[in-house]
Amino acid sequence: KVSEDESVVYVLDTETSEYLSRETVYYINSTAVTAIEKTDSNSEYFGDSLEGFDYITLSGENVTADYRFEMYKRENSSVKYRMISPAVYNADDETISTVLSIVSEDLETGGVYEFQNGGLSDKLLKEYGLDNPCATLVYKVGKDTVTIKLQQSDTDEKYYAMTVNQDPIIYKVTRLSFDFLEYDLYKFVSSAVLLEDITGIKTVDVSIEGQKYEFNLKTAKSTNEDDEEEYNTTVKFDGKNIDYENFSRYYYYMLAVCPYISDNSLVTERPEGAEEYVSITMKHNSATDDDDITMTVFKLKNNKSRYYIELDGAPVGLCEVRFPDLIAANIDEVISNEEIEDASE
Repeated sequence: KVSEDESVVYVLDTETSEYLSRETVYYINSTAVTAIEKTDSNSEYFGDSLEGFDYITLSGENVTADYRFEMYKRENSSVKYRMISPAVYNADDETISTVLSIVSEDLETGGVYEFQNGGLSDKLLKEYGLDNPCATLVYKVGKDTVTIKLQQSDTDEKYYAMTVNQDPIIYKVTRLSFDFLEYDLYKFVSSAVLLEDITGIKTVDVSIEGQKYEFNLKTAKSTNEDDEEEYNTTVKFDGKNIDYENFSRYYYYMLAVCPYISDNSLVTERPEGAEEYVSITMKHNSATDDDDITMTVFKLKNNKSRYYIELDGAPVGLCEVRFPDLIAANIDEVISNEEIEDASE
């Protein structure tokens, strides 16, 4: 309101008057999702930036599978994220960081399709296909939950129509912002099953075709003259000292067992006729048995080039035979302190 005097007439230039004739959507902030900020109550989810979450789910016909990801909170593990469904895998850090960027950074849009004061009506949502979205993303970070629904734009194949939570806005957002929805399963999967730091392990139980072996580890931490932390790990088997360098090579065999992921390799249950071959249980220095982790490798009835893996009893998928075979073939050499192949090179 410029003046109380209704007799006063102002003359506006055409450029200024153009703004007065524009629709409401022109003035709406193009930032659809504001980055979740660090507070006293959610600081556990942050490092240098937002790194953690309770869960993330991706679902819908435009997604290659219905995914659920969670943090991996096992002490002393190098694994940060886990895929919980459609199968249990260690998730790839870089890919999950890309997925998380939707809420860890401001999500800018290409504009606004619709604004409806008081909330979006069912009729309007149906008009844009958002009553049956092609993709739904849910991020749960402490007290914050962000739900995003997407539908392919009818007018431009490069854009989605998008809603965020209960905002009364249908945004226009580029498909490139959500290109991870079209990733194949293997893009989400880490290249390893076990990533346990040896300094956090107190026992490694190895079972090979029913024959059991227990290695006891003890790690001492010290500080060198440069004030840097150093770790010294000793290994024993049946009370006998085991050469640490040699055991480290054997430990690498365990960490090198990795899922073989391709479009047709997803295995969600134990194949019929699978027989247990090698089992590795790592017990952590923590006081609780809940932190123990077990990888079990099974031979397959009709496949000689692949084995099947379970992690804590849950299906992981298929793996190549090399490293499970090295674990089985070299156990006697390890306990006899005979040098084994360094497969890390």
